[in-house]
Amino acid sequence: MLGNMLNNYWFAHAPEQIEKYGDAKDWKTLVGTGPLRLTDFVEGSSATWVKNPNYWGVDEKFGNRLPYIDEYRSLLMPDMSTRLAALRTGKIDMMSNVGDAYITSIDDAMSLKRSNPEMEFWPIFSRPSGTFYFNQSLPLMQDVNVRKALQMAVDNEAINASIHKGLGVVGPYGVYLQNLTDWSWAYKEWPDELKREFEYRPADAEALLDEAGYPRGADGTRFKTVLNHFHRFDLGYSELAATYWADIGVDVKIDVLDEASGSATRRYRTWEGLIFHLLGSNNPPLSEVRNMVHSSGTDLHGIRYPELDALIEAAEATTSEEERQELVKEVDMYTIKNHWWIWGPKSGKYMAHQPWVVGFNGEPQFSSLDRLTILARLWICLLY
Repeated sequence: MLGNMLNNYWFAHAPEQIEKYGDAKDWKTLVGTGPLRLTDFVEGSSATWVKNPNYWGVDEKFGNRLPYIDEYRSLLMPDMSTRLAALRTGKIDMMSNVGDAYITSIDDAMSLKRSNPEMEFWPIFSRPSGTFYFNQSLPLMQDVNVRKALQMAVDNEAINASIHKGLGVVGPYGVYLQNLTDWSWAYKEWPDELKREFEYRPADAEALLDEAGYPRGADGTRFKTVLNHFHRFDLGYSELAATYWADIGVDVKIDVLDEASGSATRRYRTWEGLIFHLLGSNNPPLSEVRNMVHSSGTDLHGIRYPELDALIEAAEATTSEEERQELVKEVDMYTIKNHWWIWGPKSGKYMAHQPWVVGFNGEPQFSSLDRLTILARLWICLLY
């Protein structure tokens, strides 16, 4: 069985199913044309899939009818140490990007490689592992000097050397990572003064907080706030960032949220200061800026800027690709100058599988909405 992949499920629902049952909430009524059929689902525990004998697809490399596996079981294991122990002892076969169940700590990956040298590992360098959103509906976080100071107080070079063994890529960035050069404001083009706002400058950070009206109190504390962290991501960066903020007199309490609490906290924007969130998506640029900063988007920051709405809507309306890129780049510039989030290093995440799992070559997904069909191309080597 292939297991422990915390799956994101995407379904195209048949109209007749919705007409008959009214919605798609009951997994037992789901229908589809995929390689695997959902046959059992235990809330908060597991999902079991079996081979669809009528699947139409074939293996692109060998021409065989898919899928190869007879059954796939996904186990919900929110605790990383539990997942690693299960993988180390062979109780599960695979942890991968299919379901966001990769290994997020290089220390964990190196430890697993030492104890199980026969295991296969595949790195992914995608989004930074430590990015935080400000809740800008709060007066404290509406002050750009506060946002600048919290960024300048964190030594990302040192953190990269410490928790990523120097293998990460240190930012800073805007809406995107710096690989989308036609759509993003490249770091080399930033004014020197702006670059300094993203460097480790704790003395300048303290001066900004003094200027903003947050002097140190008798106990050395300027103010207290909360960082909400999601349980399924490594705490390392959040904990180190909090120690740097303490050095400039900002007391940050880390509150770890489970999946349900984290989703609700983001949806209703009820976090008290900062919230851990992945940023730097590889989604199409125009759709990403609409989602991130347009008033009709996810509104994670409590932001309402008509001028940005106008830029995004103009980019959507134009037929010129060059003009569209320039408009999106303007949005990127705006977010960078206003420090709407704190950036950490872009670090590697790791997928790992047992040597008896065959047919996997590190593919995180086939497209943004096509992860699970990777499973149809895997098989188990019974002679291992």
